[in-house]
Order: sequence, then structure tokens, then C-alpha cells
Amino acid sequence: MWALALVGGAVAVLSLFTKAVAEPTQLLADGTVSKDGATPANPRGLAKAAGLALGPYALARLGTSEAGNLPPEAQLAVMWTAKNRAAALGISVHGLLLHASAAGKGYFGKQSQPGRYASTSQDSTQVSRALAPAVAAGSVADPTGGAEQWDSPRSFSDWTGTSSDKANAVAAARIAAGNVKVVLPGISENQIRFWRPV
Repeated sequence: MWALALVGGAVAVLSLFTKAVAEPTQLLADGTVSKDGATPANPRGLAKAAGLALGPYALARLGTSEAGNLPPEAQLAVMWTAKNRAAALGISVHGLLLHASAAGKGYFGKQSQPGRYASTSQDSTQVSRALAPAVAAGSVADPTGGAEQWDSPRSFSDWTGTSSDKANAVAAARIAAGNVKVVLPGISENQIRFWRPV
């Protein structure tokens, strides 16, 4: 069974059956992704089992981890934002997403690991695996117009003070650093907002 979906002006065909992949994974105590619960999972092995190259697979995990509870447009935007950031740094997407300064370096993991750009701790989904190759190839438009960062103001409730205080402080710092806010149509900026260099 197949379904058609409109993604950034392009029609994509999505199978309604989930492809067998070497997931599920689990997290080690330090936040690193593991297949067996004892050792870090090989990123290339997970990508191969998913039928994707490493870059698109890393983007698929990112989309699920950072925006999996939001509409596909948000996952698409998060993937594009990481692609833009990697390009600005002159590195590969998987180089950006596998980087951590200590625990988890070279593996997928939680954003809380020092030096990690974003979370890749959650397994990919059918939707994220369909979107990621299009983003990697540049065959679907960037809905952020070149954003390199994002945040989710509603998640700031975990911080000291009110979530709106933290959200406002983050916004002020990003604007002071020369960024403009990008909000996706139909998605509340309280859920996710993007930051594009001027």
C-alpha cells in the first residue's frame, strides 16, 4: 500500500508499511545510542540496515529526535537547519551530528552530551526516513531559508525561572548574534522556532 504526500512542493511516495531496520536501539547510561545495551551502536551499520547512506540516516534520526512529535514540516525544517549548519562549518552532515566532545563521540546520542549539536538519540521513523534523502540531495526546498539553529520555547520549562523568561533570553542572544527568527506556517513558535543568520 502506498500514499502520496506533498513535501515542500514536491510529491513523495511513502509506503504505509514500516521497513525492517536494525532498530530499535537503546541508550547507554551516558546517553550514547546502543544496539545491545552494552556498547555504542555503529552508525554506518544502522544506516546500512535502514537502507540509507550515513548522512541521510543521521538526518532521519535527527528529525525524529528533535521534532518527531511535530508535523513532518518541522522535521523537514530541522533536517535542513542541520544541513545548513554543517555547510557553514564546512563539514558533512554526519560529521556534525556524530560529534560530541567526550562520551558518544562518533556515535548517535542525546543532546545533553557535551559538544553535541543536536539529539540523534531516537530511532528513525518511516516519515523521517522518507524526508531525509530529499533534504540531503537538496531536492526539496528549505522552509527556513537558511536557518542554522532552532529551539523549542516550551521545553524551557525545565530551566530555572519561567519558560518565557528563558525563551526570551535565548531569543535576545540569538538576535544579538545576528540572527532573525523564522516561524513555520501552521506551527506555533512555542513548539519550535528557527534562527537564520542575517
